[in-house]
Amino acid sequence: MNVIKIILGMGFLFFMNLPSLSAQTDAVESPLHLDPSIRHGELANGFSYYIKHVENTSGKFNMHLNVKTGSWHQRQDQLDFAHTIEHLAFTCGQNFPLNPAGNPELLMSLGMKKFDIDGRTENLSTSYNFDIPSNNINALDTGLLWFHDISNLVLTAINIDTERGSLRQEVTYKLGSMMQRWFKKTRMDSQLFPFELDYSNFFNHNQNFSPDSLRAFYNQWYQPDRMGLVIVGNITHMDTLERKIKSQFSDLKGHSKPWTDTRMEYLERPNQFVVVELNESKKGTTPVEFYLYLRENKMIEERHTWKSLQRELIWNVLSKLTLLNGRFKEASKTYNTSFSAFGHSAIKAFPAYTIKVTSSRNHAREALQKTIRILHQVRELGFTREEWENAKEEQLTIMKSVDTTMSNYWMQEIKDHFVYETALPTGKKIGLQQWLTKLSLEDFNKLIKQYFSDIVNDIGVIVPHGQRSMYSEAKVRSWIEEVLDEIPKVYLVPEVPQRLLSTKEVSSLKEVHYSEMEKTAAESIIKNGRILRKVRPLGVRELILNNGIKVVLDTSGTRNNKVYIHGFSPKGASSFPEEDYFSAINAPLIIKNTGVGEMDKFELERFLATTSFWQGVFPYIDEKETGITGNADLKDFEKLLQLVYLYFTEPRNDLEAFEDWKSKEKNKYLNATSNTIIKDYEAVMAEILGDRETPQGTKRFQGISKTNINKAYKIYKEIYSNAKDFTFVVSGNYPVDEVLSLLLKYLGNLPNLSSIEIGPKNKKKEKKIPKGPLYQEFSPQDIGAFYNMESVMYSLRFIVPVTNPTDWKEQIKVEALGALLEAKVQDLRHVNGFALYNLRAFGKLNRDLSCYDIEIRLDTDPEELKAVSKVCKEMVSEIKNHYFKEARFKEVIQNRFLNQYKRLQKSTFQRLRQLHDFYVYNEAWATLSESEIECYITSLTREDIRETAQKYLNKSSLMEFVMQNKKSIHYP
Repeated sequence: MNVIKIILGMGFLFFMNLPSLSAQTDAVESPLHLDPSIRHGELANGFSYYIKHVENTSGKFNMHLNVKTGSWHQRQDQLDFAHTIEHLAFTCGQNFPLNPAGNPELLMSLGMKKFDIDGRTENLSTSYNFDIPSNNINALDTGLLWFHDISNLVLTAINIDTERGSLRQEVTYKLGSMMQRWFKKTRMDSQLFPFELDYSNFFNHNQNFSPDSLRAFYNQWYQPDRMGLVIVGNITHMDTLERKIKSQFSDLKGHSKPWTDTRMEYLERPNQFVVVELNESKKGTTPVEFYLYLRENKMIEERHTWKSLQRELIWNVLSKLTLLNGRFKEASKTYNTSFSAFGHSAIKAFPAYTIKVTSSRNHAREALQKTIRILHQVRELGFTREEWENAKEEQLTIMKSVDTTMSNYWMQEIKDHFVYETALPTGKKIGLQQWLTKLSLEDFNKLIKQYFSDIVNDIGVIVPHGQRSMYSEAKVRSWIEEVLDEIPKVYLVPEVPQRLLSTKEVSSLKEVHYSEMEKTAAESIIKNGRILRKVRPLGVRELILNNGIKVVLDTSGTRNNKVYIHGFSPKGASSFPEEDYFSAINAPLIIKNTGVGEMDKFELERFLATTSFWQGVFPYIDEKETGITGNADLKDFEKLLQLVYLYFTEPRNDLEAFEDWKSKEKNKYLNATSNTIIKDYEAVMAEILGDRETPQGTKRFQGISKTNINKAYKIYKEIYSNAKDFTFVVSGNYPVDEVLSLLLKYLGNLPNLSSIEIGPKNKKKEKKIPKGPLYQEFSPQDIGAFYNMESVMYSLRFIVPVTNPTDWKEQIKVEALGALLEAKVQDLRHVNGFALYNLRAFGKLNRDLSCYDIEIRLDTDPEELKAVSKVCKEMVSEIKNHYFKEARFKEVIQNRFLNQYKRLQKSTFQRLRQLHDFYVYNEAWATLSESEIECYITSLTREDIRETAQKYLNKSSLMEFVMQNKKSIHYP
């Protein structure tokens, strides 16, 4: 019996009990065998398959076809080809001319849902999933047939040309206002790494590549020896399944040409340095960004061994907020700094540890040297025992939470083994846990010194326009060398506050008395001249504390040891003059950036990092409501309540923190990492409709200058100093007596000092919904935005005032109509052939406007806008005058819609929201059982939906909104 078999057979006891790195044997460097519980085979044509029996699969077989072809297999003249093939796999199969995910008849016949079928393109692979009900032979055969079709796609010029527009729309939707920055980043990456491409010419290439060039790419890479089928589930007939796979895929012919791993080419080339300039949307707003890359040479080279698995684990641990990223974060913990740095692990796909450093242009050198100083300190002196033990505990907790009995775990592990050739031995998870448990601080620091021997290899810099000459390679590397010549200082772990409130303060808070509402009691409420009857939500207790706070105890949560809390008051920004609007809604954000009690934000962050609610709690002020939310493990619930107490009683007022908040909010907008276009579109529509949702995007940015710190602090104190206005809902699975005792102590002592009135002080805020038909068109330039649009945002909406917003059955019918409309609008892409990617529809109750809102929303090409609008209206007319097909109706309502409600009903967070809506809007959801809702949904008929459509989808309620550039601009 060889060493590997001994190790495997004994559960790694010999290997894992070795005392130190220096005492390890050659076993960690030897190739490892695949876990024998996975049945693996390779056909004569090179096609691979993996079958794994797992009982805990929620009644499914997870089937994935992984093709070892991704974006890093492309040349510059093959830009986005791997992604394009992934799209076409859904429409070019010989046996599947219709997208299988959008074929309701097929899905219903197989007992599947739309999202059981999907595809994904990554750097080194493209994956297709077809997840089926367990032991459903028809579904199994259909999935295998589709996978077989993927290896023999019929890529017609018509299908290719049709898909070009959808690919363009996907880019414009996902990038939006970030497009220019992303293109510049890809230009930089393409010069640093031989496997990355420059996407700045994407739009031109997309419109002009030849179908033959795409077919050539497909024929080169989609060969059987690059394909691996993975099936995981409760498989009872393993031999039968294996024979079926062999029969289905043995006829595939062809072999791919050898691929030169460009990652190895990168690792062997000289160190790289690249600078690119970014055009500024507003002068002076573009920061300097350094991208520092430390090459990881061993993870790929040793990928079949334990040593490679250990290296990947160490890189993951290193990136924890308790280790290297923790030191970066501590270095940025000062108000009005522009410095930030964050490291990303070297992983099996990308062979480099990456650190992004951001700074203002005036402090770029300082920011870079601060980062290098931290790296130098870590390399030479290592981490402290406290840092190591915290990081190790965090990583071990994560590893223990990974359930190896779940199919998702095995799908990912087997995919990594096939695509990246990573080791997947027996007991991988346990083996790594045991190794990490025994790894000492001394040995960990030795590894870090070894891994960071070079500190930095490759450097990319993104600078404002006109500043390229200021960042030559010689100059930037000399800045680094200056720091490396220093003698590093010993790191002093920052002092962490031990408590939020002193022992004296805690002891001064006594449990107050309370009264409990009768279990049979019901409240009568008069609203708009109607008497509404509230039936108590299922399974709750309602208490009134001595200070007037209402407490609702709900123990229906299913997540053990997690307690959720939401306090809310019917006073909001509308209780103050119009000119104070932004001071009101920004007040909680300013306070959160400032701190509470004796702690500023940074001291509070250090304290919270030791708890289960490290992000703290979240106070907010909206148009008509003020509140605070949070959740914590039961063991930390008292600390969470102490923090709530401080946010009510001791918010800090600090001008320096306010200026810091303003600076960060401006940078967040001007250098956004999310798509601002969507936020602006929704904000403008809401304003037109008179819906005073808290604005985001450009409008929120413009409100920064309208925010006054003194008014903000005064408004915050006025609202949060009136405890009797608040209702607190506490949900979860917790011991009532223990939690109630804490609530009586901390919530019961909140003060009533304010005399603010509830009603709105500015009547101009109250707007009526405009009458339809309405057409409104606007542009980013109209609202003062700093970006251009490549596509058009279009909405077709029906806004109908509601006479009884508490009618839950009517609300379900409207939402069901929206779900069916959502399924219908997918035809715009797959049947009508429009250039669309982001297209959806929904029906919902707008509580604040007391109306039903039924909307079709999509991004489209400007040249197709008129035609798309016309077809959308034709679809609405068809829905009003004809029944949905039975198969589509059942697939949407009984599969997607009903399952969505079932999932929501099981969510503690959703339960908290339902209770909020019950006490604020008198909605009935919290009073209904799951079976009651399910029974009503399953009773819906096609006639119910047609009647609902005829009731609400009328010209008098029709509204169209269009947002587009005045002139479309392509970025260079």
